[in-house]
Amino acid sequence: MISINQNIVNIREKINFLLNYLIVFYAFIIPFEYTITKELVKVMFLLWILTFDYERLKLIIKVLKENRVFQSVLLLSSFILLSYLWSDSYPNTVYGDTNFFFKSFIYFYILPIIIIVSSLNTKYIPMIIYSFLISMFINEIISYGIFFEFWSTGIPKSSHFSPVPFQLSGSHITYSVYIAFAILLSIYKLKQIKNRYIYGVFIFFLITMSINLFISIGRTGQFALFLTLCSLLLIYYKHNIKKIILFVCSLLFIFVVAYYNINTFNIRINAGIKDVKNIIYNKEIKNSSVGNRLLSWNAYSYIYETKYLLYGVGMGNKEEYVKKRLLETNYPHKNIIDFWKFGRLHNMYLEILVSNGIIGLFLLVMLFYSIFKVDIKNKHIKYISYITSLVFTFVAIACDLFFFYEMMLLFGLFLSVVISQSNYEKKESHI
Repeated sequence: MISINQNIVNIREKINFLLNYLIVFYAFIIPFEYTITKELVKVMFLLWILTFDYERLKLIIKVLKENRVFQSVLLLSSFILLSYLWSDSYPNTVYGDTNFFFKSFIYFYILPIIIIVSSLNTKYIPMIIYSFLISMFINEIISYGIFFEFWSTGIPKSSHFSPVPFQLSGSHITYSVYIAFAILLSIYKLKQIKNRYIYGVFIFFLITMSINLFISIGRTGQFALFLTLCSLLLIYYKHNIKKIILFVCSLLFIFVVAYYNINTFNIRINAGIKDVKNIIYNKEIKNSSVGNRLLSWNAYSYIYETKYLLYGVGMGNKEEYVKKRLLETNYPHKNIIDFWKFGRLHNMYLEILVSNGIIGLFLLVMLFYSIFKVDIKNKHIKYISYITSLVFTFVAIACDLFFFYEMMLLFGLFLSVVISQSNYEKKESHI
């Protein structure tokens, strides 16, 4: 009997060992086409079930009781899914029907987080980071090949003007966020590298990745990177004004050089400036990327009703409700396609306010805040908690995180890394 139990334990340990390497591979695969990741999550879940026992259940319960970040993840996710109960209907929308959104939310966000948090050995975290960066380096090479028209991946909307390698659901928006995140991870790695050759490789990677960000036309990633870097300066050098001024001037210089030397970046910035000027000075409202995001706040003033302010209309009815309210309140800007046709506001905070009200918005803000404030002694992972919180706080201003599969995958992965490290340090402190 003892021998049988020991064999079972040994088998579970080997499966968990394999599962940890699959998590490392998961970090490598998420920048690629999301349907591949979905199949990998299924395999990871199967292995996770095979290793699941009473000890793992106790671990999950302990993490749920002690870890504020994990609590915030589950509270927000539960509230979003439970909001279907008070939706008026379950229509086919941008998200698809209830079943479609449920599956996407589970496959690309909730399930990977639970698997990683309850299975990851923290010694694999450096491998996860390198795996992701290697994957982004491969994506970067392919992106440059598309830009110089050496090859094509056949992805819709991928072209010389928008050289996105593989990402489908978000195209240049999500790819730009992935590049921004890779740049931020690489910046910290420079502090750790002692070998001058590897240091040179990372410098080269940073330069080429930065150029790739500017040619990818994804202003969301550019916007998030700039604000995150400025925030990090205040966090790490708040008592050194000279360094802050020097770094900010350097950032501005890089953006100015990119503006005058990279045609795609120049075109996108000029288009954004023109959109803003048209709205402010000419009162000319056009259906455009920047214009839609600026007008989302104006649109929300026509949409909201006090009876839904606390808990929202529910996720199942959000898009139809937005379109119905714009019609009822005679919203004047009929040419904004995303508002009228799809019921999308291009702003995570406003989307949550509509679907889940002030309660949902509070839970979302608390999630970002808990990631930022999590108590971690490991300086590298603490840095990752900062950039995870900051990048997605800023990204949420320009898009809905839970609309893009790739956003959920990236956010969930590094969110899980932060939670895992926090759990490990708490466990070590109790020994």
